[in-house]
Amino acid sequence: MSKEENMNWLKNKVLNSENSRQSPDTMSGSSSSSSDPTTRRNSTDTGPLSEQGPPPASDRNYIPGYLRRQIGKNVRAEFLLGTAITIDKTGILREVGVNYFVLEDYISHAMIMCDLYSVRFVTTL
Repeated sequence: MSKEENMNWLKNKVLNSENSRQSPDTMSGSSSSSSDPTTRRNSTDTGPLSEQGPPPASDRNYIPGYLRRQIGKNVRAEFLLGTAITIDKTGILREVGVNYFVLEDYISHAMIMCDLYSVRFVTTL
C-alpha cells in the first residue's frame, strides 16, 4: 500500500492492519474483521472514517441549508446592526451561499446581498 493510501483527506495517518500491529478494531474492542479502513470505527468515531470533518453547510440543520429550501418564496429578514439598530429587508429569496443570501426587491427588482451573520430573524411570507 502506498503512503497516500494510508492518509485521510486531512493528511492524517490512517491505521490499518497492514501498517500497525493493533488495528482500530482491536483497540476499541470490536471483533469486526473488515480490512476496509473506511468502515472501521474506534471508540471515538461517530461514523465511518470517510465522513471526517465538519458537516456541509448545505445540511438542513444549518441556516443556509434551511434557507435553500425557501428559495423562490417571499421572505422578510431582520438584521441587527451594532448593538441596538435593527433593519429589515423584504423580497424574494433568490440565492443562498455559505455566509450570505440574495433577496430580489419587489419594486426595483434589484438584487440585495445580505450578510447571514447579522441576521436575527427570517420570516417566510
